[in-house]
Amino acid sequence: MSVLLAMFAVTPDNGFCYEWTWQNPLPQGNDLVAVWGSSATDVFTVGRGGTILHFDGSTWSPMISEATNNFSGVWGSSPSDVFAVGQSDTTGIILHYSGSTWSAMSTPSAYSFRSVWGSSGNDVFAVGRDYSGSAIFHYNGSTWSKMTASLTGVEELTDVWGSSSTDVFAVGKNAILHYNGRTWSAMIYPPTLYPPVSYFLSIWGSSATDVFAVGIFGNILHYNGFTWSKMTSGTKLDLLSVWGSSPNDVFAVGDSGTMLHYDGSTWSPITSGTTNHLYGIWGSSPANIFAVGYSGTILRYNGSTWSTKSRWTNSVLSSIWGSSATDVFAVGGIVLHYNGNTWSEMTSSTNQLYGVWGSSATDVFAVGNSSNVLHYDGSTWSEMTTPALGLNGIWGSGPNDVFAVGYNDTIIHYDGLNWIAMASTTLNSTNNAVWGSSSTDVFVAGYNSNGTILHYNGSTWSEMTTPGTFPVFYDIWGSGPNDVFAVGIDNSNSQGVIFHFDGSAWSAMTIPPAIWELDGIWGSSTDDIFAVGDDGIILHYDGSTWSEMTTPTTKQLFSVWGSSSTDVFAVGDDGTILHYGESVTTTTVPATTTTTTTTPVGVCPAITAMGADSNEINRLRVFRNEMFSKTSSGKQYTALYYKHALELSAILSSDKELREQSKQIIQALMPAVNGYINRKKAVISEGIVQKSLEMIDHFRFQASPALEQDLTRLKQDIQDGVIFKTFGIKIRKN
Repeated sequence: MSVLLAMFAVTPDNGFCYEWTWQNPLPQGNDLVAVWGSSATDVFTVGRGGTILHFDGSTWSPMISEATNNFSGVWGSSPSDVFAVGQSDTTGIILHYSGSTWSAMSTPSAYSFRSVWGSSGNDVFAVGRDYSGSAIFHYNGSTWSKMTASLTGVEELTDVWGSSSTDVFAVGKNAILHYNGRTWSAMIYPPTLYPPVSYFLSIWGSSATDVFAVGIFGNILHYNGFTWSKMTSGTKLDLLSVWGSSPNDVFAVGDSGTMLHYDGSTWSPITSGTTNHLYGIWGSSPANIFAVGYSGTILRYNGSTWSTKSRWTNSVLSSIWGSSATDVFAVGGIVLHYNGNTWSEMTSSTNQLYGVWGSSATDVFAVGNSSNVLHYDGSTWSEMTTPALGLNGIWGSGPNDVFAVGYNDTIIHYDGLNWIAMASTTLNSTNNAVWGSSSTDVFVAGYNSNGTILHYNGSTWSEMTTPGTFPVFYDIWGSGPNDVFAVGIDNSNSQGVIFHFDGSAWSAMTIPPAIWELDGIWGSSTDDIFAVGDDGIILHYDGSTWSEMTTPTTKQLFSVWGSSSTDVFAVGDDGTILHYGESVTTTTVPATTTTTTTTPVGVCPAITAMGADSNEINRLRVFRNEMFSKTSSGKQYTALYYKHALELSAILSSDKELREQSKQIIQALMPAVNGYINRKKAVISEGIVQKSLEMIDHFRFQASPALEQDLTRLKQDIQDGVIFKTFGIKIRKN
């Protein structure tokens, strides 16, 4: 077991018991595009950012996969034979689920795969694009191959479905195709109502003589086995997916939460309870239907009512700040408060807010596109009158020394009594952020025709010289007067930038390539700094190097703040709230529903074994970041560890002898970990391997059936040498 603790004790993708996880919405907030299941207790949904979720009848949980980009289709022949298709970077990808792990399949060269369906596990169809145009692919149980089909004029294929292996339909732009088991042929269909170009996005049928195709502008066609005919939908909004339980129980979903129901004669609208786009629908029965969509939307129908998974807001969250880990404020089109367990909405008179800061829990300020500043005294938000027209950022050295910045060179100051406009510059700048180390050392970041950084020495504002051609700065933060960071974008090449001030001059820092706009920065110290931005990017600085962290979202992140290095929050588009640190129990409480993630604080078995965070733990984090999370095998062992982290910690906490033995083995394994990190030989003695096997048995004796089963599999992998071969670890004879 200690082999797992020491070598594989990493949470999914990033985090040795420290990971970025969702706090809003729950279970996650990436777009979900397709849904399918083998039963009511075995449902899969896939979407953006490599998202794959599984529903076991009571709980949605994330699944580990190799992909990081976008999935658009999912289908299976059984719980242990599931296919997910999509696009990774500029290459199509098909994953297969065996019942325990997802793995990438070998496929013909393709730009993207849009949809997948099969009549059986050895007769599966996928549609998409290769590098010459639209394409159809087939899997015979062992190999994927491109099918011969005349697709001239077919710009894109979007969906595939069939009633049997000899009755398969594919739809797309200006196309409805049919496969009779031998050849694909174009079908004749009537011109759609709107617009003159036919664009079908989804197809489904209850049989070969009852098939529905839906598409843009509310178009619905029906096939009776002989001809296609137009149906009246009653909407001009795009319809993105169709599914039914029978000929007289068919659902279509689409843009802005559109949902229609067909009773066998008429399509009629249904209230879905959301305005988010709905991209996919599937059910196991008339009384158990799922619809998925934008920003992690999951709806469920029980035969009479549609209900939704919990989320607080779709509003952009622009800024976050707290006085402690149990007193955190997030602002945007809403003001939220976190008490260490629950996010709740606060009553405030506000439009859009862009910045929040406070000197204490009873002295909090928020600014936005109103001319007024909001102030919270610990019980109530109230408006403060200012001479500003619109404000973007706020910071202070104390309750009587607060600065707020905004458009048209705006800098205003609060002395504890009044807000007063300060004379700054005439650069016609938009000032986005403000931070200082003291009342006589304040920095403002923004832009005019070039990036702007201003400095205040306690009496005068002056412009600072910065390198770069066309930087735009969105945020600024420092650990002290000689260690200040500004983040933004270089408009000359649309690449993210981080500049550093060492007390005498600003210089551009080296960051990972292909980083877009950076919008927020915060750190707990000079060697523990986080920067967030476009496409869910989060960078971390260890005092010498900026590195990219694995995050669970592709949403734009605007602000980051933490109470410590292991309690950090990031907020952004569509109400996104992420948390980094020890897994915590989090509840969001919208007006009507409550959802709780039940991963308690302090469930890191390795830290439990060691007794505290330590140098060994830090080295394991490096191992995780640099080596372990880069491989599919590593991710699979990660999933095993994370799945049972709570139970493993509980066993260790109650068994002092086992805890001490685990600690000793972790320490004994550190030379191998360091060797791996340093690209040198990683060697483990036979004795340590044997002690680890004995340790696994001790855990098994106290384990639940599920943990015992996985530990037995892990023990077999160690005995067979699978783990050591996978990671190139040598075994030294005693």
